[in-house]
Amino acid sequence: MTVVGGGYDGLKSMKGMCKQEGLSSPFLRSRVPSSCQQQELGFLKMENSGEMEKVVAVIMVGGPTKGTRFRPLSFNIPKPLFPLAGQPMVHHPISACKRIPNLARIFLIGFYDEKEFALYVSSISNELKVPVRYLKEERPHGSAGGLYHFRNLIMEDSPSHIFLLNCDVCCNFPLTDMLEAHKRYGGMGTLLVVKVSAESANQFGTLISDPVTNELLHYTEKPETFVSDLINCGVYIFTPDIFFAIEDVSNDRADRANLRRLSSLDISTSTSFLNRTNIPTDFVRLDQDILSPLAGKKQLYTYETMDYWEQIKTPGISLKCSGLYLAQFRLTCPHLLASGDGTRSATVVGDVYVHPSAKVHPTAKVGPNVSISANVRVGPGVRLISCIILDDVELEENAVVINSIVGWKSSLGRWSRVQADGDYNSKLGITILGEYVVVEQEVVVVNSIVLPNKTLNEDSEKEVAENRYFVEFPGVQRGADVDHEGEVNAGAEAPPGLPEAPPPLPAAGGRPFKKDAIKRNQDSQARAGRYEITDSPPVPPRAGGGVMRKRARAEE
Repeated sequence: MTVVGGGYDGLKSMKGMCKQEGLSSPFLRSRVPSSCQQQELGFLKMENSGEMEKVVAVIMVGGPTKGTRFRPLSFNIPKPLFPLAGQPMVHHPISACKRIPNLARIFLIGFYDEKEFALYVSSISNELKVPVRYLKEERPHGSAGGLYHFRNLIMEDSPSHIFLLNCDVCCNFPLTDMLEAHKRYGGMGTLLVVKVSAESANQFGTLISDPVTNELLHYTEKPETFVSDLINCGVYIFTPDIFFAIEDVSNDRADRANLRRLSSLDISTSTSFLNRTNIPTDFVRLDQDILSPLAGKKQLYTYETMDYWEQIKTPGISLKCSGLYLAQFRLTCPHLLASGDGTRSATVVGDVYVHPSAKVHPTAKVGPNVSISANVRVGPGVRLISCIILDDVELEENAVVINSIVGWKSSLGRWSRVQADGDYNSKLGITILGEYVVVEQEVVVVNSIVLPNKTLNEDSEKEVAENRYFVEFPGVQRGADVDHEGEVNAGAEAPPGLPEAPPPLPAAGGRPFKKDAIKRNQDSQARAGRYEITDSPPVPPRAGGGVMRKRARAEE
């Protein structure tokens, strides 16, 4: 059925009318009484009325405070816009949404500044001929609260169904099949699920569903013990009733907060109650606050995919997913894949994407699983296997790149090698070069992560320091030779009580006293025990200066 006019406010009015008719929800068909289907309600039309059902899609893209495991690649570009198989990460779910029948519009919700998505949103809207709009959350509302926060905009077209997708999910997105299954189930929502190994299941939201009806019977987010090998894929379809469910959680939380303030319970009980309820009333999590409580109440169902699925949390997994999308291009858009036999164009092996502006020498050999971005220059004899080459990279003759991501505007000299063992799940399973990295000729870089603006003039292997920080030093010139040991970071968080990065370089004119450095942190004892002054900074030193270098306590 289709909601006609009124947006979310009209939806609430419709719900009130249907309650008077003895109906809890106007969208659960199995419980719709004939009186509530009549036209005098002014809000409903049945499917056979000739008017098409409208569908909207919402894609959650996160924000700059998320995705820290994606560094250093996320320093330069929002993670959702990082290219996989030659297309931005968010482009793949958007393209899948385009195939949904009667799609009215697509919303992107996140914390990034609007200007970071403005160009892409305009471009993709024109390309797909579907309105795409970015909505910025000023503060966190939770995965379900963010949906509710923009409820009026989402309900502008009075959709009968709402798709909700996470941007960092890689799969074939069987959205049309999900929609058909959801209509058959007649519930409020349907989750896309997949089976994984029993060893990895507890890293995700695990669930139990009825093998016959596919009803969601039990849901637990990242359980400590094994529950099931069936996990949540982060792709959903809901009726507009999801807004009422979210609103109920917010109202219940507000009522409990008021009760807490007025309660005369003893201190221990009050403290425990406070710890459980000290959450903003409009902060609602989809998994803990919606899926878990509604499981087993004949409102949520599952649709299992038998195809591939990955969660894109790290650069290693992104390289794997780029290969999965390239393989899918053979079925969905084979015109995007390159070809060549080494005569007039380079030899291409397997699935390869080459941007039209890239120049690849005919003697180069590329593939499988290679994505080459805009304005890349690939010289004679270059060999590329399982890698992502980002914009404006130059690869000189006979360079080799294997299981690696080469950052924007980087360059590899003649006979240089950048490679890794290809363990996508390992912290150092692939080699990553940040922006403006120069690998000089005949230098070999293996299983390393290199921060932007570095020059490597000697061989490097496993260059990662545990529990070190990303350090940015303003004014360091590009291309300077550095001792790069320990200057890369696996995304470890700072210990409690310490800042996210060491203090900045001192101004020219002398090395600071240790007591001056201690004053830079309120917790002076913690700072004094974990930092020291050294005259061997990890970047070219300024005149008379030293840097603060992190070290562990000797007793630890």
